[in-house]
Amino acid sequence: MPDLGKYKLTFSDEFDARSISQNGIGTTWADIRSQWRYDANSDIGFGHSSFVDPASGYDPFKVADGVLSITAVPDKTASGYAGSWESGLISSKNSFSQTYGYFEIRADFSTAKGAWNAFWLLPVNAASNPNNLSGWQELDVVEQYGANVKGVYSTIHTTDQTPTIPWQVNRQVYSEVKNPGGYHTYGMDWQADKISFYVDGNFVGSQATPSDMHGPMYLVANLATQGSGNNNADALSVPITSKIDYIRAYAKIPDAVQVTPSTNKSGSTPTTATQPTSSDGTKVVPAVEAPKTVTLYNAKGVLASVQVTSADGTVNTSTYTEVGGKAVLATQAIKYAPGGAEASNTKVYATASGQPVLTSETRVHADKSKDVYLTNITGKSYVAERDSYNAAGTLTNLSRTHADGTLDYSYTVASNGTVTADQYDAAGLLKSHAVIASNGMSDTSTYAIVGGKAVLATQAVKYAPGGAEASNTKVYATASGQSVLTSETQVHADKSKDVYLTNITGKSYVAERDSYNAAGALIGAIRTQANGTVDYRYSLALNGTVTADQYDAAGLLKSHAVTTSNGMSDTSTYAIVGGKAVLATLAIKYAPGGAEASNTKVYATASGQPVLTSETRVHADKSKDVYLTNITGKSYVAERDSYNAAGALTNLSRTHADGTLDYSYTVASNGTVTADQYDAAGLLKSHAVIASNGMSDTSTYAIVGGKAVLATQAVKYAPGGAEASNTKVYATASGQSVLASETQVHADKSKDVYLTNITGKSYVAERDSYNAAGKLMSADQTSTDGSHVQTAYQTGVVLVSTATVTDSFKGSGGDTFVFSANFGKDSITNFIAGAGTNHDTILIDRTDLHSFAELKASHMSALGNDTLITVSPSDSILLKNVNIGSLSTENFRFDDHGLFHI
Repeated sequence: MPDLGKYKLTFSDEFDARSISQNGIGTTWADIRSQWRYDANSDIGFGHSSFVDPASGYDPFKVADGVLSITAVPDKTASGYAGSWESGLISSKNSFSQTYGYFEIRADFSTAKGAWNAFWLLPVNAASNPNNLSGWQELDVVEQYGANVKGVYSTIHTTDQTPTIPWQVNRQVYSEVKNPGGYHTYGMDWQADKISFYVDGNFVGSQATPSDMHGPMYLVANLATQGSGNNNADALSVPITSKIDYIRAYAKIPDAVQVTPSTNKSGSTPTTATQPTSSDGTKVVPAVEAPKTVTLYNAKGVLASVQVTSADGTVNTSTYTEVGGKAVLATQAIKYAPGGAEASNTKVYATASGQPVLTSETRVHADKSKDVYLTNITGKSYVAERDSYNAAGTLTNLSRTHADGTLDYSYTVASNGTVTADQYDAAGLLKSHAVIASNGMSDTSTYAIVGGKAVLATQAVKYAPGGAEASNTKVYATASGQSVLTSETQVHADKSKDVYLTNITGKSYVAERDSYNAAGALIGAIRTQANGTVDYRYSLALNGTVTADQYDAAGLLKSHAVTTSNGMSDTSTYAIVGGKAVLATLAIKYAPGGAEASNTKVYATASGQPVLTSETRVHADKSKDVYLTNITGKSYVAERDSYNAAGALTNLSRTHADGTLDYSYTVASNGTVTADQYDAAGLLKSHAVIASNGMSDTSTYAIVGGKAVLATQAVKYAPGGAEASNTKVYATASGQSVLASETQVHADKSKDVYLTNITGKSYVAERDSYNAAGKLMSADQTSTDGSHVQTAYQTGVVLVSTATVTDSFKGSGGDTFVFSANFGKDSITNFIAGAGTNHDTILIDRTDLHSFAELKASHMSALGNDTLITVSPSDSILLKNVNIGSLSTENFRFDDHGLFHI
């Protein structure tokens, strides 16, 4: 330690008595720093502790046996900030300060985890700070931490920094005590040229005196706590106590006043510290109000914060963050003395590459208005922002800028309350512009960037409440680098609106106006073409009736539709003929609940006029009638078709120009279809009836002398019966129909063909029978005298005698010849007698003869080569070229009249 024989004792508190008060007036020490008062009875402290006065309800100080004990306890009273430990600090700011000298404390510092012991000096007047705003003046004689009980940190805090040498590294002296715990002395010899540090009287290091360390400084001693890292008081949460035996100050100046320390440790009257004076009676140290500095370190001894309070009340607080063992500026807050134009200035820094980077600065003015500057912004489209607030805290101006200095966004509030906001793109080109008046009216425009130029894209005006209009919105497209209006929407106060569409491309129209009522329903629309003519028109009446008109490119009406609220509609379409709109269709859809569903008319055009060609009437039950008129190229000019609800045709009639029928078709309720065809004069040409079971009856007519005469009649029988069809063909004689032929087709496909009214032949009628294979089985020709010639063309044919007339038969073998009563005088050629194969058989009525024996005995006689069988005087059978002897009983059968079994 220095040779104190060359020094005079200028201050000494041996702590034989307690001399501590809140403000230090009238006492040696103050326990609350006025510039750091937290509440009525506490100092905000630092680390993890608040410094409290006994009036808080907890007294951290105890003086006994010449020792000042300071004890820190976990949060005990309502004073101090919540959760902090409550401990004690003593300051000689209002009782003693000195420039240069030797300063020493003898203390038994706590070695408990969380303890932060300190003895330090602060300047009465902080020196100017031209080099580095983050520095301040402070001399730490000793800082000792419970986490490092051997370590002694002696530090010079200064604004006089070498730009390339961080002060925190090069102006700190670190030493260690061999035996932690117990009393040790810690001293500092501060002179104009050098500052030296001592531990237990041993020199541990020195530094050159900085240029800002040449003014008076006062004494501070305290026990603080830390609450994080490896020096966390909360880890144990038990009281921590440090003890101070004395604090002394010495001056090397020749005329310093000597102070004699008391050696009485029994609590006698204490020695009062005095101000040293010069030989001419002036004080060595000015008695002005001194600046107050508070310095905090983290558990590693790295600077955490510095607070400097100037004599005028200005408070400058800086906080630091530890980066790689180095303190890097994190915040700087200046609270200016009352009465000036500014109230405060707060800066916030981020850390980049170990250096502080300013991110925000808030300047609060005396009238409570403020400006906030945000800088070095990342992750946004802008890098800087300035926000201005008035005294009421309302944002009045805001501007954001890009890295190249161009605007990104601006916002202003005029004195009349009008707000203007502009948004820009990355190149600084305007994207949107909004003006909002205090009455609620707003005008907002957006811009598209085209060719490096901002071109108007939209403009939306919202009107102030209470007026006739609510808003007006315009939308623009871009053409040749210019804005072209494409739509405008005017919303009225009653919520109705008009929408104007302009410069429309790719459509048949170039402009449109749509009107909506307050409920949002479209009530009117009109589209116009480039030549100004109407393209489309729509209207909705108050009664709900909708009218819609469509026009062609020349403005001529193409369609007209009217729809009423009850669902009825009337739609007309038009064909453009010779520059004139001519009716083409007319469609009426009736309201639900009536007898009719719809009526649709279709028109052709003739000589520029509409000509009705069809009319379709759909009824409520879905049945319909279709009327075709003015038909050309057909035998008829009009037609009516009727369909039932299932869509099936039930009636059809076609008429000629003179009104006579051309064709008729009906379907009865039982499914029977009747179809009639007429000639040009309306005379019946054909008549067909088709039953639902498949049976049909079709007649055709020949027109003879202006009269319809039956020509054919074809009946097709229903499946399952004995007959398949019957077809009759008629000739005409004297204007009357005369049957010429009749063909009966049986179910087995065999048939009988009857030819009648034959002329130019030896016979006048003929019957031909065919089997199912279509082979002619037999023929029966009737001569003019009534006699018959019957011929069998196949074996096994049955030939029946005609009553009362002469029949000539010709067989083919295996045939049966049937003779009933009164059959006349007949003959048979090619009769095969006997019982051989393919013999023929004669079937005779039993009423005439009963057996072959009777027949042979009395009714059979030879006539030349023939055999004559006489049944009665008028009935006989001549078997040509057959002798009686060849006949046998197998050639005859006898059955009851009417019961022949052929």
